[in-house]
Amino acid sequence: MSDVFDGLDAAESDYQPASPEVAYRPPPGYRRPFLARCLRYLVLTIAGVAIGTIAPIGYFIGSIASVFTVGYGISYLWRGRFQTIVTARGIEIRRWSNRLVPWSSVRAIEIGGYGAASLGLSRPVRRRYRDSAGPVWGRTSGPPAKYATVTVVRLDDKRILLPAPLVTAWASDHTFTDKARQLQQLCDQYAGPVELRSTRPQG
Repeated sequence: MSDVFDGLDAAESDYQPASPEVAYRPPPGYRRPFLARCLRYLVLTIAGVAIGTIAPIGYFIGSIASVFTVGYGISYLWRGRFQTIVTARGIEIRRWSNRLVPWSSVRAIEIGGYGAASLGLSRPVRRRYRDSAGPVWGRTSGPPAKYATVTVVRLDDKRILLPAPLVTAWASDHTFTDKARQLQQLCDQYAGPVELRSTRPQG
């Protein structure tokens, strides 16, 4: 996940959380694949222990599966805190850790995907693969799995992918366009007119 925060300097990570004004979360189905995998490996863990009473290899299989069970379980629970919070100070990004991108360093909000065209901000995300009720070929990250995204563009041209609003191959959000439009309006409100952002010196 480190690539999401490439370019964030220390000043953006050392902050006190502000009172949220508008919060966006990934769609409800976003965490579903991680729960499904956790349950699969849990079943394999139990089966391995049961087989272990007959053949020692079962305990080995069960121990390996238990590692994946715990890993996917933690991943599922931790992703429950993923959100984007817009405050008067900036955009708070809550993923594996909390980060703040102050409005003084924001150049633009970039929307990609099917919701972008109606906003006139399109840098489309190509829909390479078919729709699916679950992750396509098991993928839960990367451009092929993301159908609509919102990215913060900083004054130094570094881009930071937001955890929400978001539409993935396995989790839809019919309100994505409305959320993206609102986020753009909040950017205009707090960061100022686009022409001023473009000429603002980097802090």
